[in-house]
Amino acid sequence: HIFDGLLTVLPIAQNYIPPQPYASAAAGRKSDGTAPRFKTSPSGTSILGYPFHARIEERTVLSLTMLHHIDATSTPPHICLLHQESRGAQHIVTHCVDLAKSQIWFYSSRGGSASSAPATCEWLKKSRIDGGSSLLIPVPPRSSPVAAA
Repeated sequence: HIFDGLLTVLPIAQNYIPPQPYASAAAGRKSDGTAPRFKTSPSGTSILGYPFHARIEERTVLSLTMLHHIDATSTPPHICLLHQESRGAQHIVTHCVDLAKSQIWFYSSRGGSASSAPATCEWLKKSRIDGGSSLLIPVPPRSSPVAAA
């Protein structure tokens, strides 16, 4: 999670197919009698990708959540942070997670010619919100009427 501005990201494989449950406890053991340590799916992929660490600008993070998107294949994952500055004011900001490059695109890096952040990133920054806020709750977006039909 977060420790003084350090974020560890554990990507979950989207093409992961869970293995079938073992018929018995003995069936799950290797030939030498030990349990398998690295479980993979029948497709050969693990449920977790390679973790990576990233430094974030916010130091005092009160709450962190992942945001939901209707089309997760074209929109990269976003994290939303509720943080408090040294003067006591609380702010909300979103950052975009680039899993292919193992890095985080910050809200402050969204502009300028040197920025190569994906165009599909949705940026949000709200300053000086209610001082009693302590929790972010992600609300899934409503699906479009075409997708529901």
